[in-house]
Amino acid sequence: MVEEEERREVSDNPQGVLPQNWGEIEQLVLSSAWCSTLRLTTDSTSALQAFSNSNENNCLRVQNCRELLGNIKGKIVFQWVPSHCGLWGNERADFLAKKESFRLTASRVARDKPWSILCKKSHGIPSSPRAAAVAKFRLLTGHDCLCAHLFRFNIVTSPICVLCDTGQDMTAAHLNECSALNDLNCIVKRYWRARCLMT
Repeated sequence: MVEEEERREVSDNPQGVLPQNWGEIEQLVLSSAWCSTLRLTTDSTSALQAFSNSNENNCLRVQNCRELLGNIKGKIVFQWVPSHCGLWGNERADFLAKKESFRLTASRVARDKPWSILCKKSHGIPSSPRAAAVAKFRLLTGHDCLCAHLFRFNIVTSPICVLCDTGQDMTAAHLNECSALNDLNCIVKRYWRARCLMT
């Protein structure tokens, strides 16, 4: 956020390096010729450290931003402010940082999923009865409510299968090997039986 006669937002990046602000800093350089003092406030301590550190190993964008800011004739003041303190520009920057970090996290999670399995027509999810479709979807996405999944959220005390004595984690893959479900030959039936026996 810039304070002088005009307020302008300078948003933070979750990693603190301000890469999306390159254009904003160029605009600041061009429009701040009339400013005697330019105050940039941020809640990102890592961004402030990157700008204040004269290390030549800094990111190229930090070096370029520092060079651009050096072209401003007036005084530049970097100020840290706490997050969520009611400053409009700071709240907006927090919103943008959260939005960006969620996008990065969601794309990382999606990248690690076996999505090609979901796209194969052989599973027949759209034409299945609802119970079968739910079971297949849960098993394919990993949100299956089996012990291994519930353990990650501290809902159960152990990820180990409670139906057999093998000591293996209760996952979708384990349902095919579980001795308590040997009488069933369909993964959907195994899933729903396991869910019933777990409770």
